[in-house]
Amino acid sequence: MHEKKTGTYSVYGVMDDYFIIKEKVPFDVGRKLHQMDMDETRKVASIGRAVSERLFGKGTDPVGQWINVNGIMMRVVSVYYDDNNQGRDSERIYIPRTTFKKMFNHGHHVGGIWWRPLPGEDTFAINEKII
Repeated sequence: MHEKKTGTYSVYGVMDDYFIIKEKVPFDVGRKLHQMDMDETRKVASIGRAVSERLFGKGTDPVGQWINVNGIMMRVVSVYYDDNNQGRDSERIYIPRTTFKKMFNHGHHVGGIWWRPLPGEDTFAINEKII
């Protein structure tokens, strides 16, 4: 929520290297989440373009503005556009994993793992080892 504009979006707690793995996700404005955000359990958010347009309006730079995420005020540090799922992955809010754990009391629960093989690695063989 920002001012009186609201929306329902998925919130994900990610490590600082999440956007290294998803290197092709472009950022319209701002910066990626980084290690200091994790270490200091900062209340910062990287929001998708769809979230930004709904809460702030098209063509507006929301970096530095505040949004209400489940009753917690979070400062927007970036806007990204992820074209996965026909752009619906831009309907997400990413916050530091440490902040997510504290906000939602998730302890050591891990909801998903993202990985990317090194160039030349056999993706199918690695996948078999993981599963």
